[in-house]
Amino acid sequence: MAHTHTSADVLGIAYRSMSSAEINRIHSFKEMGMEMLELMRESGDSRELCLAQNRLEEAVFWAVKHVALNGAEAH
Repeated sequence: MAHTHTSADVLGIAYRSMSSAEINRIHSFKEMGMEMLELMRESGDSRELCLAQNRLEEAVFWAVKHVALNGAEAH
């Protein structure tokens, strides 16, 4: 998979202003992640759910980083 972001600042050292669309996209990723996390927590305890929760947290992290680096509508 090719990297699509053009930012040389992959570590996020420099900050930039985000558009309302970008802020909304980040908020949506986090809200949807929280809904899924709550559903998992209501389902009990198991090694599998623990792994799923960890992966979900990671997925939300990477989705938010995508928006931070590439914008809400980047292709």
